[in-house]
Amino acid sequence: REGEEPSLLAVGLDESKKADVKMLYGSFGIRGEFMAGATWEDGGETLRPTCRGGIRRMETKRRGSKRLPDSIVLEGGPLIEGRVWMAPGARLRLKGDKTSVSDGRLIIESCE
Repeated sequence: REGEEPSLLAVGLDESKKADVKMLYGSFGIRGEFMAGATWEDGGETLRPTCRGGIRRMETKRRGSKRLPDSIVLEGGPLIEGRVWMAPGARLRLKGDKTSVSDGRLIIESCE
């Protein structure tokens, strides 16, 4: 969406803690960068993904839901968009926008 900043979620900044996310939910869509494990670099200026964990599920309302704003419907949404960094082998389940990865709206990265 033009002029809109994507969300940034980084978990596991403390390496002694888990770096997993159970679920991300956005009724009208999810858009952002999501790091399942991250660390600060450059004296706390930059986040770098470490991919120590996973994101189990990302969920939106289903397309065609009766309670969606017209603006979301016109965009073909609700959509899941952005980039996810997580551990190799971690499995992500999508609900709502199930084609976000295959259609290229959501890119899954590992830190290898």
